Amino acid sequence: MKVVFATLAEFAKVEADGRFTVTGGDIHEVKVGARYTFAVAVRLQFSSEDLGSDRIIEITSTSPDGTPIARSYSLVVRGVPTVGDSRPLNFPFVYTMEEIAIEQVGVHNVSITSGGSLLGIVSFDAIGTAGLPSDAEEPPWAPSMRRSYEAWETGDLESTAEALKQVIAEFPDLAEAYNNVGFVHLIQGRVNEALSELNRAVELDFDRPEIALANLGVCYYMLGQPDEAYTRFKYCLTRLSFIDGAWLLGLDMRGTFLQSLSTAIDYVDLITLNSAWAAHQRGDEEEARRNLRRAEVSPLREAGAEFAQSVQNLSLRLSPP
Repeated sequence: MKVVFATLAEFAKVEADGRFTVTGGDIHEVKVGARYTFAVAVRLQFSSEDLGSDRIIEITSTSPDGTPIARSYSLVVRGVPTVGDSRPLNFPFVYTMEEIAIEQVGVHNVSITSGGSLLGIVSFDAIGTAGLPSDAEEPPWAPSMRRSYEAWETGDLESTAEALKQVIAEFPDLAEAYNNVGFVHLIQGRVNEALSELNRAVELDFDRPEIALANLGVCYYMLGQPDEAYTRFKYCLTRLSFIDGAWLLGLDMRGTFLQSLSTAIDYVDLITLNSAWAAHQRGDEEEARRNLRRAEVSPLREAGAEFAQSVQNLSLRLSPP
């Protein structure tokens, strides 16, 4: 596997035919003291040895003294596919960083790695002598969101939901608040309310679609619509990337369980287990077994007893009579 193209741009996206649309590309120089939102456009070329295997691609960005300038990004490519004549696939993807402050003069690096091996580096030079950027004012909705996080940490779901409803009343276009209150209502079993709120988060372009769509998949499963659930889980696994830690719900025969996720692998394993349950409910036993096989070797089996119990319960259901 190797990087055959990589660039830093103001904006980038992958079109349906695999080509990049790039605005303000090939950035090599920025100003110290300024703030930027970069897009990293990367095209990978997989070798024949990569075929059929899962690969984890990681992007890290560092300042001249080695300190991170943005959170790291992980992308899981499951079972590297081939094109029609069995040659390995060129795989394009885009990582859009959160807004970053450039505080040091010198060369900054964006590194692309897999399995500890460096695949490529995109570098840019920060020049100038401007003072360091002042601390940005927190957004107006931050205090109310903070109250919801504090309530969540105590396990008080009612107070969490009330704090989030207050955020929505004051800031009705804040997608994160809709996703979070939908998640709380989903835990409480208020599934129809959760469905409406989560769909609203998607409509407002919540910046973590891998979270909102996974929650929607659980909604549809709990509403007895396994086809809709499976479609969303499959989309999460094949089209989306997990960027940072999160809490999500796993499925079991009696309902759901709460699972903490730290890595992209954790995310893939949980959504794969959920996909297995959805496939089982829609009568696709072969697909259910295929997904279950991955869940059976997941590190989450050791970390969470409820994950392991769900795997065991589904295995028993899929066993020959």
